[in-house]
Amino acid sequence: MEKQESYHELFVSLTHEEIVSLLALPWQAEPILGEAVAAILSEEVGLLYLNGFIPFTEIIKKDRKYPQDARYLKTDILAQYLLENRSLLRAYLSRVEKLSTFTCEVPQSYIAHVTSEQPGMEAANFAIFLGAHLQRQSGKTLLIDADPQNQSLFSLLTFSEEPKLLTENLQKPTTFKNDLAKVIVPLSPNISYLNLQSLSLRPFSEAELQRICGFLEMDFDNLVFYAGRHESRWLSLNAQINYCVCENTLKSEQSALIRHRGSLHTVLLKKGDTPYLPRLGKVFLKKRELTAWAQEENETLALRTFILHLYRTKRLLLAGDDKEENTLGVYTGVDLFAHYLGLKRSEAEKALKLLQKKLTAHYPKKTFFSTSSFLKHLKTLLETAATTILEIGSEPQLVSCIDSVELKAAAILPAGIYPATTYKDIRIAACSASGFVRFKERIERGGITSIFTKPKIPLKNPNALAAVMEQLQP
Repeated sequence: MEKQESYHELFVSLTHEEIVSLLALPWQAEPILGEAVAAILSEEVGLLYLNGFIPFTEIIKKDRKYPQDARYLKTDILAQYLLENRSLLRAYLSRVEKLSTFTCEVPQSYIAHVTSEQPGMEAANFAIFLGAHLQRQSGKTLLIDADPQNQSLFSLLTFSEEPKLLTENLQKPTTFKNDLAKVIVPLSPNISYLNLQSLSLRPFSEAELQRICGFLEMDFDNLVFYAGRHESRWLSLNAQINYCVCENTLKSEQSALIRHRGSLHTVLLKKGDTPYLPRLGKVFLKKRELTAWAQEENETLALRTFILHLYRTKRLLLAGDDKEENTLGVYTGVDLFAHYLGLKRSEAEKALKLLQKKLTAHYPKKTFFSTSSFLKHLKTLLETAATTILEIGSEPQLVSCIDSVELKAAAILPAGIYPATTYKDIRIAACSASGFVRFKERIERGGITSIFTKPKIPLKNPNALAAVMEQLQP
């Protein structure tokens, strides 16, 4: 049998949920005439082999012979599956584009998802603030009220006429696109508004939401969904970035992370007027005109710089700063500890030795050191913004702006040294060695094109704590 090239790595970023749903598609044992794909699938691993008419690509038509255990599916069904999983589609297309013989044209907007773990207008005002500055960067932006409990954006914006609700103005499936266009209200030349759903009618299902998003991506460069406390698994998984306004407590931060588990990047936003941190100051406590949010003001400088830096990010640098254009610095383990102490990397070993001397030995209990002694000494860390990698359940993801000392400890120290935290039976822990491997497979889901790693910090005479920390550097 002629050996056929396998394109299964186009789907290497599949999550377990996606593997299960992929397996549920109408695969069949017998070959299918016409445009179809051949695959070997495993629930544990995902795709092991893929060939045939790959979606959104140009393949030279020729006779093919596939493995005996291959299963078959129409290409358009697999293409629709990708369109329904936008985060997976981004990763897929990123890998497709690296193969020069492949071409594809699929509309892709930048999708931001704003939620809140606490009451108040700050999160809704932030969504407007975010949209106002994104439209200054790259074209047409749509603000979407997606919280069925409260149309919070509606109450904070000024309209010449009252916007219509999409749920109340849908006629029939054949007129869906026109019905959608009729309820979108222009606010300025580059910003529009959509009131998606209300409490009085059934909220859109996840499948309906992804269909709506598919239509919107044809007309807008940026989609900013404000969902408040409403949970949408589809939005969490498929947005490039999730912003969640939460309190500076372990429970609130845990709740935000669990809500958005499986995403590539979650930002924990807090209220506060600290000028050098990306915080929601007093200006977010009042209604303002859209033009005011678009201004470059000193009181929002740190937050504006932060969100635009994330928006432009195409590369990640592990263990390094983010001074390079389009590059986000990500800190883990030893580097995160040094960053919070305001130290150079070369000074990290000395700091770790000093930390161990202060800790209460706990062996042979559940951890090597007392949890309370860790927290006591980590409370002295600097108040500064940082992006790290945490494992939320089974998947690693970027997390920015952790403030609770317990979550900082979990991010810096591996489980066993400091116990992983658990919320609603889902584990939150520092990224493990295998987690880094998995993370590199997932980065394109958030629009990241590449990842770089600085050399490990060579510890000369590490004590017990430092020795473990040294081994877990990416």
